[in-house]
Order: sequence, then C-alpha cells, then structure tokens
Amino acid sequence: MIKAAFDNFLNFFFPARCKICLHPLRSYQEKYVCARCLSEIETISCYCQKCGLPLSPSFAEIKDPLCEPCQRKKRQFHLSRSAAPFFGNVRECIHLFKYSKKMALAKPLGDLMLKALFSFWPDLEIDLILPVPLHPDKEDSRGFNQAYLLARQISKSIKVPAVKSNLQRIVNTASQTSLSPKERLKNVKGAFKIKRPEALAGKKILLIDDVFTTGATVEECSRILKAAGVREVNVFTLARTVP
Repeated sequence: MIKAAFDNFLNFFFPARCKICLHPLRSYQEKYVCARCLSEIETISCYCQKCGLPLSPSFAEIKDPLCEPCQRKKRQFHLSRSAAPFFGNVRECIHLFKYSKKMALAKPLGDLMLKALFSFWPDLEIDLILPVPLHPDKEDSRGFNQAYLLARQISKSIKVPAVKSNLQRIVNTASQTSLSPKERLKNVKGAFKIKRPEALAGKKILLIDDVFTTGATVEECSRILKAAGVREVNVFTLARTVP
C-alpha cells in the first residue's frame, strides 16, 4: 500500500517519458514508447511480391512486381513480408528492445506485426511459428531472444504454437552488421541445425525475426528447414532495411 502510494507520487511529479519524443507517458499501459510514436511507425505499401523489399511508388501499377535480386535468383523461402521499413520510430524501438533490454516493447511491437500479418496474409495457413535462433552464448549474454518474444506475441493471438528449441544456432557467428551481402551468406552457412526433423516434416512454417537486411539469415534457416522436410516456409519480420 505504501509502495503503491509512493509510486503514484513519483509518477505524478516525475512522470516516465517516452524514449523517442520525451513527452510524458499518459497511461500505465504505455511502456517506454508512447502510443503516438508507435502510431507514427510507417508501413510498407509497395513491395516486392517475393521478398517484401519496399519499392518506390512507381512500381505500384505493375502487377506482382519483383525486385532485381528476386528476378535473378531463386529464394529458399516461399514469401517474405515485413511490418515496417527499418528507419525512424521502428528503428528506435528495435534498438530499445534489443540493446537496452526493454522487453516490455515485445507486446506493442508484436501487435504491430499482427496488424501487418493479417493485412499481408488474411488467409495464411501455418502449423508452427519458429523464431530465428540466437547462439546460446549470445542469448545468455543478452538475456532473451527478441525474435522469440515477438513470435510468442503472435502465437498468443493466432493460436499457433511458437516453438523455440527445434531450430538451433550451433555457430556463434560474427556480427553481420559490417559484412557485405556475400560475406553475410558465408558467415551463416552451416550456422543452424534442426534438432527434431520429424516434428517439422510436412509442416507450413512462419519464420520470425526482428529485421530483414540482406536475407542471408532467413535464407539459410529456410534452406535447412526445407531440407528437413518442411512443406513451406514464409518469413515475417518486424522491419526491413531499405537500400
């Protein structure tokens, strides 16, 4: 009782502020980022019909447009989509979520993904949700896997199991941040394994990650999932980098 009164006193005189716009948070339901900043996250309206890369509005009148990489090569996944382009408020939210360990952002960011998921795939049929795994050493260091927290939010709403332990990262790869696209592909080659292939055979999988950059990670995950007998892999990420 005393602690609650003291917390109310502090919140009244020293309200928590949005980490992006610095305005006071107006509701106890707002965690770290205010509803206004979340609502200002841009969506992707014109995109490659295969990998989901944001395209310029000039592509809007083209039926089923494909980006140049998807015209040149076969993708390991069936389709990929992202909820938002990776800049502005969503970029700030992801950095707070991953690097400042603001795990409460999993819910509003997961809600953002859900809204986009139903927009992109109103009739999507999937059997399992798999998060892109972190190496155990990296997950221990960070304390959580951001992809799994997002996958769990989606799982709760669409009533499809999010399975964390079957797709595993067995190589603690170097950071992809400064690598070229070719170096990224080489970096993740052989980095993953399937623990129980029989549990995935014939299944339709939704593969979840926070950011799609070059696609090297989700391509490698999709490749080994298909080799394990998965029927179809669709990729869904919170954000997509824009060249």
